[in-house]
Amino acid sequence: MDGNRYLDAQLARELLFKLGEGLAAKNLTAEIALYGGSSLLFTIDGRQSTKDIDYLNMGENSFDLEEVSAKIGEEYGLSNNWFADVTEVIASENPEYSFLGDFPPEKPGLRVFTATPEYVLAMKMKSPRSSFEGNDVKDIWLLLEHCGISNADKAIEWFDKFFPSDKLSQRDVAILNDIIASQQAGEEYSPMIGW
Repeated sequence: MDGNRYLDAQLARELLFKLGEGLAAKNLTAEIALYGGSSLLFTIDGRQSTKDIDYLNMGENSFDLEEVSAKIGEEYGLSNNWFADVTEVIASENPEYSFLGDFPPEKPGLRVFTATPEYVLAMKMKSPRSSFEGNDVKDIWLLLEHCGISNADKAIEWFDKFFPSDKLSQRDVAILNDIIASQQAGEEYSPMIGW
């Protein structure tokens, strides 16, 4: 299998199930929160795949998560970073999560939450990569639609809720305004937005 393959929601769910089985076999239960594209697979329409599963470990068992995920990655032919701990990257003072499920349900080894769409929107707005570097601009487009946000002031209110000590750069506000202007003009998403 290709180590650079993309994960759709079905495969991501299967991998979470396998992780839960592996942890349950060790009589462990880990709690994680999904972030980025992996959380969007389960929370909004429009995001079809992700390169990896970004997660925040909400409890203990870090070593066990890494050990079990490495075995699963090898079994499925995935890249070494298919299951990426973003604990060092996430810095919101006010995170917001929704419960996704226990994996497997009958004997959970993994309890999974997702960052809410509003929270992911704030994170994506914080430092969006161009459409040629990643999916941030397209994700912001989809999240604005999903959250029913049609002006920059409302989007910035959401950002301030999750990152009250941070301010968006002029570049980030310009990208946000470009996205909203395109949506209000009835345009389809284009990778040239924010470029």
